[in-house]
Amino acid sequence: MIRSRRRPAASSVGLGGVSDWEGQGAGRGSAAGGDFVAVRAGVGLGAYDAATARAIAAFQAEGALTRLVKLPFADLPGAIYASIATGDAFAYGWDLARAIGRSTDLDPELAGQLIAAIGPMLPEQMRGPDGQAPFGPAVAVPADAPAADQLAGFLGRQP
Repeated sequence: MIRSRRRPAASSVGLGGVSDWEGQGAGRGSAAGGDFVAVRAGVGLGAYDAATARAIAAFQAEGALTRLVKLPFADLPGAIYASIATGDAFAYGWDLARAIGRSTDLDPELAGQLIAAIGPMLPEQMRGPDGQAPFGPAVAVPADAPAADQLAGFLGRQP
């Protein structure tokens, strides 16, 4: 179980000075391009933070982490779903940082926790060619690379 109350990676990338979001996509699995450009002009950051606050409150509700959550691919305990949601937010923050040329070394401690939590939950059948599977093949990353880059490579992103 991931136990972090830090500001989510996507909102702590440091977006000041970014004015042109068009064409900022970071590639496969990236949320930095396409629909995520709704963050452009600073409009989406407040909405993102508000949605994040609602998600955190929902996960902190009594019994939320032990309750089964019905997802399109499985029924999972809330604690597992919270780890998946945290991993998604972190990965999208990494995508965004990379797309706008900021440091991708977002939060080494949390990245390490996510690798440990998500690693056992990501079966090979969820990896494959772009458009056919949610994740690409794991990308080899040097052992001395930042933990966030290690996580990105594990998730099929190219650090």
